[in-house]
Amino acid sequence: MELPSYFYLTGPSRELARWIALALMVLDHLAAALFPQNLWLRLPGRAVYPVFALFMGQTLGRGYPASRYISRLLPFALLAQPPYYMLLSPGVPWYRDLNILFTLLLGAILWYILEKRLWFLLPPVILSAGWADYALPGVLLIPVAAKLYQEKSPLWWFLLLLLLPCLNCPSGMTPVELALSGGAFLAFPLLGLVEFIPKGLPRGPWWLPYAFYPFHLWVAWFLLKTFPGAFPGGL
Repeated sequence: MELPSYFYLTGPSRELARWIALALMVLDHLAAALFPQNLWLRLPGRAVYPVFALFMGQTLGRGYPASRYISRLLPFALLAQPPYYMLLSPGVPWYRDLNILFTLLLGAILWYILEKRLWFLLPPVILSAGWADYALPGVLLIPVAAKLYQEKSPLWWFLLLLLLPCLNCPSGMTPVELALSGGAFLAFPLLGLVEFIPKGLPRGPWWLPYAFYPFHLWVAWFLLKTFPGAFPGGL
């Protein structure tokens, strides 16, 4: 089967999509801080993780070493965990709610396990996925995206479409909960829109998007500590 052309974003277009996703992530956190009761404002941010997972899956599917992703993600995931814990998970053991970089890290580890057939490592990775942001569906999305890129079969396309609404499983059936559950599909029109923008962004240092995640969390934590009354809902 033929994949949509926006699955093949490269160069400046891919970099533009990445930074649009990062900007949406910041807006999502601002919405959580300033308007915690208005969940509709969180809808655009549901596209962020699918964009990152699709990009990583495509890169792994092209043969990029999973071990390199693992070594690059780990230090930034550790650096982001303290502010993530203080802002989002106070009172919960820090290892029971891991930030999104750990989700990407576990996805890369899972792909490495599948490539090397290290089946004895599967149980701890699957169990750890339950403690990461977006849980097991978020971790599985990366190897599924990689296999879809490699084989382009309807099976992997179906599994990817099945996983996307599971990233934000609704606890009820209210319109906003259902919208947030389907919000992951917004990644497709986002990537499609970027494809038609004539100019993108130049590629910066490889570490810059990784570093941006812990940086924005530390800044948010500093602002909350300095101006505690300005963010009634927290981040």
